[in-house]
Amino acid sequence: MSPTSSSAPPTASETSPTNPAASTSSAGPLAGPLTTADAAWVLHGDRPGEGAGFGLTAGDIDHDGRADLVVGAPTNDDAGYAAGKVYVLLAADLP
Repeated sequence: MSPTSSSAPPTASETSPTNPAASTSSAGPLAGPLTTADAAWVLHGDRPGEGAGFGLTAGDIDHDGRADLVVGAPTNDDAGYAAGKVYVLLAADLP
């Protein structure tokens, strides 16, 4: 998983509330319906249907004084059926 800029409209899998495939970050204040085209950056998981972005938290994982992003993908199958996966994105790697 890596942050990328996106100007493309979201696909059906990106907008499905039961099957999220992407997490987005936008500067506020926010109002009205939003799509991935409105995002400052988009995080795509390894595969559709893994639920990347279902759980998010931030904290200084590498002790550099900057908040890093932790993204949960609860239905990722890499370690077995719906075993889940956690992605850690260090602040130095974020746009």
